[in-house]
Amino acid sequence: MGSIFRITKAEFIKAFKRPTIYVMAFILLITAVISALIFNPQKRADDRLNYSGTTGVEVYNSFNSSGAGSKSSIDAEVSFSSTKVMYFTNMEKRANTITEKYNNILNTYAQLLKDQKTVDEYKAAVAEYKDAINDKYGLNTIEFVNTAYSLPLYYDETDETYKSFSQYLDEYIAACVDKTTIITGYTNATTEYKLTQYDRFRNVTNQSIDFIHGTINYYINQAKIGWNVLYKLNFRNQWQNTASQKIIQNDALDTISTNLEKLHLFVNQLYSKNYNVIYMSKDNYQEFETTKTYIINQLVNKARSESDWAKRLPLLKEVATNSFIENLYTINSKISLVSPSSQSIKDLNSASNKTTENLSNIFSKMESEKTTSSADQMKEYASDYYMLANSYNDYVNDTIMLSTTSKMSLSEIKNIKGDGYEKYNHYETKERQALNLYKINNGISGQNNLNALSFNTNSGYETNGYDYMFYTLSIMAVLIVIFSIMMTAITIGSEQDSGTIKLLLVRPFTRTQILISKLLSVFFFIITFVIFSFVIALIAGLTVYGLPATHVLAVFNANVVMNIHPIVLILLQLVTMIFQISFYVSFAFAIAVVIKNFAAVLVSSLIVYLGGVTCNILLSSSLAFKWIPFTNSYLFRYFGGAFASKTSDLTNIFVSPIYSSMGFVWSIIICLIVMTILNTISLLVFRNRDF
Repeated sequence: MGSIFRITKAEFIKAFKRPTIYVMAFILLITAVISALIFNPQKRADDRLNYSGTTGVEVYNSFNSSGAGSKSSIDAEVSFSSTKVMYFTNMEKRANTITEKYNNILNTYAQLLKDQKTVDEYKAAVAEYKDAINDKYGLNTIEFVNTAYSLPLYYDETDETYKSFSQYLDEYIAACVDKTTIITGYTNATTEYKLTQYDRFRNVTNQSIDFIHGTINYYINQAKIGWNVLYKLNFRNQWQNTASQKIIQNDALDTISTNLEKLHLFVNQLYSKNYNVIYMSKDNYQEFETTKTYIINQLVNKARSESDWAKRLPLLKEVATNSFIENLYTINSKISLVSPSSQSIKDLNSASNKTTENLSNIFSKMESEKTTSSADQMKEYASDYYMLANSYNDYVNDTIMLSTTSKMSLSEIKNIKGDGYEKYNHYETKERQALNLYKINNGISGQNNLNALSFNTNSGYETNGYDYMFYTLSIMAVLIVIFSIMMTAITIGSEQDSGTIKLLLVRPFTRTQILISKLLSVFFFIITFVIFSFVIALIAGLTVYGLPATHVLAVFNANVVMNIHPIVLILLQLVTMIFQISFYVSFAFAIAVVIKNFAAVLVSSLIVYLGGVTCNILLSSSLAFKWIPFTNSYLFRYFGGAFASKTSDLTNIFVSPIYSSMGFVWSIIICLIVMTILNTISLLVFRNRDF
């Protein structure tokens, strides 16, 4: 170690004797000055409410009125989010209860066979099962639930009719007159469909739990009744231009049209108001819309109104031969239900309860202080109320979206119909979810905190010195990379090119010690210039903009929310700068050891760096972005600022976006593997090279 230290010290001193070092320092100084002149970031989005009024009472009355931005409108949005939480919560309870009662029937039947239960006890178990199915679990406030509950969704194969679950189960209970009758139902398939009572109970259970697909199938089957009439007429070639058959034809057309319209209304109820209870691809939804529109508008309505038989008959035949019924069945099979995990549902309920508590506390303050607090203080309370409500609404939507997309590829996600999927980014969604949950759990709106530092957007409502520091240091990082590449080319490439490396090789040091020392000297050079850049940026930021004491809410790796002083975030930026610069220096060292010519080393290393920048600009939305070492070297994005910074391709020269499935550990591993390989190559080549 002593030898390495001596060589490193000598190399470091030698570097600072070169005038190039001072030119570089001057360039960094000029960069800080120019940055201060051109720095013009975008304003942070101001979510605060600004009510009219000069006194606390006036602001309170304005907030407690009606209209946009009022307490009532905010509460309505929160109530809708809570309705979604209630839906998933109660649907899970309902499914668990129905399944439990279903299993209880089977267990009771097994005990009936052993004479451990009576027929009445078995019938009581079926009655409990029926009650569980009929219970709406408080979901009657949701439009599409009421639609489904109003329909007879159980298809009875025995008499080929639709019945309500209650009707079917009541009829079954009445038929269970003795033990023999019950056993016969379980052991014999009594219909052409070969269904035993086991099968029927299983069907009832599945259809009652998944009433959305059942409702869609019901409307398709009802439309199919009308279609079958026309199909049989066409198949048997029994078309007649008579008044009596026209009534039959029109009734069939009306049946098709009415049920397709109801089906369309139901599907749009699921999508309206952003309930987030189903998802389907844009292609399937477009096919559904096209099928419905074509059948009703182009065929059914025209055939219904056409009086000329020569024109009417081809339309009727086309309806009869069209495969739209099968297409609709296929589309329904591709509709998926959103099913958050049990843990996600628990988290949603916890957030809902905490939000209710937070909003109640804020409003209580407003009521108690309206006569004593200033207008500004009341506006701050109102903004806290509004922003915390929005945090809850966003948290609910993000949690549901993460549950929906957890097992899907990015291309599948982007093809989902619905808001937020086309530009979906898994990391960004998790980061936003974590931040909003932190705000909810801690009862803070964020209006008195800075946002994560961004390249071209204010962290606060006004520009501050930390915004400038982050902006300037991001630019300086690019310059220091270039300077470090030049230093590497001088330290290794130039000495090999001129032959002066031989003077060092004849001294009592191993080649490994020499190479490690040169690498360390460049590393110390990087640290020195990063610290120098920090000092310049700090002085300029303090002088021009001032440095507020407000803390930053930053999310590390989309999981851990940090409420920290902004100077800590700047120090983290310096550490990640050093890591990124060292990454590119590893490339430069490997190139310098392999290529002896100084100019070739410099040009090749700069080309590598420019290649990394190009990848940032061109491949940020590609799957390859995740696997490219260069695009993983920018680690500061994992402290919450990557997405606010991604506003243009030019910005990606200084900061790097995050591909949907990237993460801090992933990027560290990729970079360390590449750096280890490059430094190993450098060492092996240098140790065995003939100078």
